[in-house]
Amino acid sequence: MEICEIAHEVEFSFEFMDWNSGIQNIYGLEIRIARELLGENRRNHIPLDVLEYCFSKKVKKALRYPQVLREDQIADCSSRFLDMELLLALYNMIGLGETGLFTEINSNWEKNEEAINIYIECLKDE
Repeated sequence: MEICEIAHEVEFSFEFMDWNSGIQNIYGLEIRIARELLGENRRNHIPLDVLEYCFSKKVKKALRYPQVLREDQIADCSSRFLDMELLLALYNMIGLGETGLFTEINSNWEKNEEAINIYIECLKDE
């Protein structure tokens, strides 16, 4: 949680705010951890400049729901890299999904949550 909170003090330039840069993921992970472990709602902690960038550049429209699942990459990877692909997918599904910024992920939230649980179970089995 503290690692996520460190990002609150950092001024990120706009090139770091694209949907695949990871900044939104940090906030999404914080939101998820705070909800599950602390019972807090932190959705309103996303900085205004990140929100404005996402809306002004239509970054949220660039991401499509199936992309976060990384199904093609997971199907094509060897078992040696399966854990890494599952973790990358979880990072995006949870990180981007929890922000509420990505319309297509939000509209498929039940499927996203189901995939999160499946991927976590796969990692436990590895």
